[in-house]
Amino acid sequence: MEKIDKKTTEAKAKGRIEELSLELERHNKLYYLQDSPEITDADFDRLFRELEELEADYPHLVTTDSPT
Repeated sequence: MEKIDKKTTEAKAKGRIEELSLELERHNKLYYLQDSPEITDADFDRLFRELEELEADYPHLVTTDSPT
């Protein structure tokens, strides 16, 4: 049985949180400031929910500038 490394898992979560935050910020700007969305509302909502779930699982990784 493979041992799960909590630090590795947390590091992956941190990376994904950062990635999602940047992606959501970019899509917000495209939608609201440039009126030029690149993804559907449903896709945006899926990314947003993924970020919310990660932040709920790792609340100490939530940043003050999070889009959630």
